[in-house]
Amino acid sequence: MLGRAALLAALALSFSWSASAEDLGVYGETFEITEEDLLHQIQRRLGEMRASGELDGSNTNLSTAPKPRSSDPIRCRGSPAP
Repeated sequence: MLGRAALLAALALSFSWSASAEDLGVYGETFEITEEDLLHQIQRRLGEMRASGELDGSNTNLSTAPKPRSSDPIRCRGSPAP
């Protein structure tokens, strides 16, 4: 019982302190970000793939590849034959 009371007291004290922040300024030199934004990079690459026809080929491969495996799945060892 005393352990629970001590835990509750420690928990109450930990929430009673307020967090404070202050502006410490800038330490060291800062640099501009030079890399391309990831979202813009993805959109640019998708546009290139769409223009070259690569995207259509990838979509076709993704839509046809699972069909043979789904119609004739590999059985687990020990499972009964259909």
